Amino acid sequence: MRIAGCLLAFILCTGAPAEAGIRATYTVAGEPDPVVVEIDDSGVTRLGTADESMYFLVIGRSAYVVGRNVDDPNDDRSFAVLGDDLVAAIRRTGTRIPIEDPALATGAPLPPTLGLTDLGSATVAGVSGHRFRINGANFGGAPAILAVADDPALQRGGESMGIAIKAIMLPMLSLTEGNGPKLTGWIQQMLPYLDRGLPLAFGDEFVLRELKRDVVIPPGRTKLPSVMVKGAELDRLIADRFKED
Repeated sequence: MRIAGCLLAFILCTGAPAEAGIRATYTVAGEPDPVVVEIDDSGVTRLGTADESMYFLVIGRSAYVVGRNVDDPNDDRSFAVLGDDLVAAIRRTGTRIPIEDPALATGAPLPPTLGLTDLGSATVAGVSGHRFRINGANFGGAPAILAVADDPALQRGGESMGIAIKAIMLPMLSLTEGNGPKLTGWIQQMLPYLDRGLPLAFGDEFVLRELKRDVVIPPGRTKLPSVMVKGAELDRLIADRFKED
């Protein structure tokens, strides 16, 4: 069950570069490209992969999806959609989100609650933190383990992931078939642990590979495009993106 992979299968401007940024690179099971989380010195967070056509930005307590028209190679302009607007458009258009993960699509019974048990300290990619067993969950027969960093300087990374999950992933899961809606309760129970710090690992599905501090993050990478899409235009984009073949 690739919860973190689902999360991150979704997500420029000139000026002086931002200093003291943080870049975390994650390996995602079954995915060829890593997930990269970049946090600039103002706390704005970018979450994405090597596919620059879509990524997430978290600014303050708001999450945005940034994308571009991949169907038109001559149009390289980026646009942004506020997470709340995206979810509202999906509901307005009656769009059902397809599920590609068989474990989610089956609709097999899930426990209603998951307690988390503290397993003590852990170090992943040279970053110290704590491990928690997610009681009642497993991956491939192995217990599901969540590890988060202890360093307060990395807290914004986990907080930003939680904001994006709460604003975009949870509402979208509620509109899926199978176990998608049931899974929202599980994820909500894990969000307080993301608020504690940057995630280091989620089982073997999502694992920190490298953490760099004091990196230069060009401001264009964490700045919203000037074009914001909403209303009827967003409805048309949603209908086209998820139209049935």
